[in-house]
Amino acid sequence: MAGIANFCKLVSNPVEMLTDIQNMKIFFFSLFLLIFFINPTFAGTAGPGPDPIFSELPKGVEAAFKQKNYRTVMKLCRPLAEQGNPAAETMVAWLYRDGLGVKRNYKEAVKWYRKAAEQNYPRAQQLLSYLYYDGLGIKQDRRDACFWWILGIETDGTPMMCITHLTRGEIKEVHQRVEKWRAEHPSPAPKKK
Repeated sequence: MAGIANFCKLVSNPVEMLTDIQNMKIFFFSLFLLIFFINPTFAGTAGPGPDPIFSELPKGVEAAFKQKNYRTVMKLCRPLAEQGNPAAETMVAWLYRDGLGVKRNYKEAVKWYRKAAEQNYPRAQQLLSYLYYDGLGIKQDRRDACFWWILGIETDGTPMMCITHLTRGEIKEVHQRVEKWRAEHPSPAPKKK
């Protein structure tokens, strides 16, 4: 019964719940593993699979991706990415991150994810957070990872994977940054084709 009460407390006030840090670390680690192994991004798939990103890209991108013709995907998406299309920027970043049709380059992946993330594109914000979390192509920064993850989630819930490595003060700082960002970027990125 205490576990349910603690979980409800977490949902209503995650910062207050951090006082029992050992139980929280176990809970968050378990939740992270669950997300890690269920999410196809992390489960060892080559790419986004049925990701809705394909509906925002030109015809032919999804078919080329499924056929593992990644050079064609890059050829179709790169010009759009250079014009500021956040879905195309995210796909270009994905190709660089995983070395699909191009040499793996985490710095390029960070560059393209950031361009899309700064346009308030949720998928890019989430994926950029993973690179910050692991320090791939950018200096590892768990606060920035948490910041981009929070921006990228579509609900107002607290992202469980990122706060286990932060102090109470850092969590408050991240939430303040998120609120400031949301005030300055009130709506999702427009879909450009």
